[in-house]
Parts: sequence; C-alpha cells; structure tokens
Amino acid sequence: MHDVAREQFIEYQKQYEGDNTNLSGDTVLVNIYKALLSVQENCLYRDKNEDIITDRIRDRLKMIYNVSDQSRCGFSTIGKDAGEVDLKISDNGWRLAYIV
Repeated sequence: MHDVAREQFIEYQKQYEGDNTNLSGDTVLVNIYKALLSVQENCLYRDKNEDIITDRIRDRLKMIYNVSDQSRCGFSTIGKDAGEVDLKISDNGWRLAYIV
C-alpha cells in the first residue's frame, strides 16, 4: 500500500475504531509471512495437500484477524464462473487481503 494511503487508512481507523495497528499494510504482510513460514518450517506439512496447508495458515491468522476460506467471489481465470479464494483476511469489516 502506498505510504500516504496507508497513513490515511490508519488515521481513519484510529478515529472510528480506536487504535488498531493490526490493520497497517506492513503488519498484515508480516503476519501472513509468519503464518507461511510456520507451515514451511514444520515437517508435518511436507507432501500434504493444499487444503491441509491452507487450514493451518487460516488457523494461525485467525488468532489476529477474521479469516474465511474457500469463498467464491470475483471471476475465475477463464471468466465463466466465480473464482475461489483460499483465504479472505479482514478485521473490523475491512478487507485486508485475499490469498488465492
């Protein structure tokens, strides 16, 4: 997120929702990165299917954000049907990230 837009976003949140630093773009990316690393470093997840890995990432991120999985929205790559989002991350009604 562009620095000015990020600062405006954080200020808006402080005014209307209280100070919540979990919403800054950098913090969201760091938390996603940590969740991904926790799966990558754990040998229990080697050779597991995508759904099991996604569930672990979801469970880690649910400790901080509202996370839903396997939602259908947007468009598929061929444009005929809705696309499938592996994880949608939000907080206080703000959509923060999609993992597809």
